[in-house]
Parts: sequence; structure tokens; C-alpha cells
Amino acid sequence: MPPPASVTGHMLVSQRRILEPELMDQPGLGIGEHHHALTSLGRANAVSRTTATLLPAIRAAASARRNGPVRILDVACGGGQVAIELAERLGNSAQVTGCDMSHVALDYARALADRRRARNVEFTPLNVLSDAWPTDFDVVTCSLFLHHLTDEDAEQLMRRMMAAATDRKSTRLNSSHGYISYAVFCLKK
Repeated sequence: MPPPASVTGHMLVSQRRILEPELMDQPGLGIGEHHHALTSLGRANAVSRTTATLLPAIRAAASARRNGPVRILDVACGGGQVAIELAERLGNSAQVTGCDMSHVALDYARALADRRRARNVEFTPLNVLSDAWPTDFDVVTCSLFLHHLTDEDAEQLMRRMMAAATDRKSTRLNSSHGYISYAVFCLKK
């Protein structure tokens, strides 16, 4: 049974968090093992239907946008599966940028995008806690990442996600780990 949640402003955050490192977080991890972990992360996002969960809010932002495609930033994108699927499902109505601090993950994501011929997606390095963020996105998403962070870092990440969006600020976070789930949705006009 999940712990009780509290609502603060626009944020719904679980009261209990588990900080747990994963295989892909280990120093000295070989590229083959890292790729295997990234593939598994993609499966977890597929099973949890992350893209399907995000699409309604993103489609609403896309329909409200007057000029050009909706700009989406997928934070801590790992192997890029969510960013690529969003790009594929939204087509020319979206331009997706995935960011991650792992160059192995970014190379994996770029190769996957090439294999799937996803043209409206790009990947860029970004340490989400210490690097300067771009601020010109309509929608900011993040999935399956909070369990890597302390409470303070998770709060900082959510604030940075909100700050990275423009006119219609839309931030969507879908992070589950075990039986504990965290969710954030923010929309400002």
C-alpha cells in the first residue's frame, strides 16, 4: 500500500521516499552493462505507459501553441525511449530534446533515434542539478528518476523543471520505484 501523499501548491509528493542506486549509476560500469540497463529502463517506461500518461497534457499544450511545434524537454532521459516515442507519436507538432548527464546514455539514445528514424528529437548533455538549464520549453517531463535523488535534490529538480518552461508552463513528472510512486503536474499561465 502506498504511503499517504500531500498536496502543496501544484505538487503532489509522496511522504515516503527511497533513495536507491541502480546498476547504471555504478562507477566503472562497462558499456555493455550500461546498454542493458538502459534497455531495461525503456521496458519499465513501456510497461508503466509513461508516454501514454504524458500525451494528453502535451497534446493540450501543442494545440494551445500558436507558432511552430510544441517544445518538449525530457529531463534525465536515460536511453531516450520516452523522448523518441513522444517525437514519433506527436510528429511535426513537436520538437523533443532529451537530456542526461551520461554520455553513454546519450550515445545510446541518438543511435536508437537513428534506427527508428525519429527526426524531431535531439539529445544533449545536462547535469540536472548543477548545469544551467535552457528555458524555452513548453513542456518539461521526467520519468523514473526521483529515486536517484535526496529529498532536497528532488525539490530542486522540480523547481528547475518549472523554471525551464515558457508561457504555458507545463511540467509532468512520472516516477515510480517499487510500490512508492511520486507525481507532479504543474501548469501556469
